[in-house]
Amino acid sequence: MLKLRHALLILAASVPCLLLIADDDADVPPVVQVVRPQFQRQVVRKPVILEEPVRLEFAVDVGEGQRFDVVCVSEDYRISVDMGNQDGENHIEISGTLQPHEEGRLFLTFDATIHHANLAEGSEVTFSATGSTLVTVGERAKLVTFPGPTLSVTLSHVE
Repeated sequence: MLKLRHALLILAASVPCLLLIADDDADVPPVVQVVRPQFQRQVVRKPVILEEPVRLEFAVDVGEGQRFDVVCVSEDYRISVDMGNQDGENHIEISGTLQPHEEGRLFLTFDATIHHANLAEGSEVTFSATGSTLVTVGERAKLVTFPGPTLSVTLSHVE
């Protein structure tokens, strides 16, 4: 009796390993397909470190005007801001890269989205832009003028 149980256990364990394939002439798909996991290597790249930390001061002239800073020591940056009051809400998201260009200047890429909801009027609008520019330390650079708000950035050294 014990040998019969062992034989049944071995048979039951081996059934998932069997692969039944239909005849080549038939239009019947295989009864069981073997699926092998596909592993993808995630490449982790080392960030490019800037020569010295910089501050990006973004300004958006929505409503009373909004300013917010992000300090960067490497090439990637991202900032997301939510603001609101009883009249409306704003969501601003900006991301991109910084790359050294020449003395006092950096090559800045950006992807910006501004979402504005006017609660009093019941309206919403979203503005999006992607671009690049050269920014100089101490100078304000206008990145984009949406049909409404203007987005600009000022580059400065962190002290």
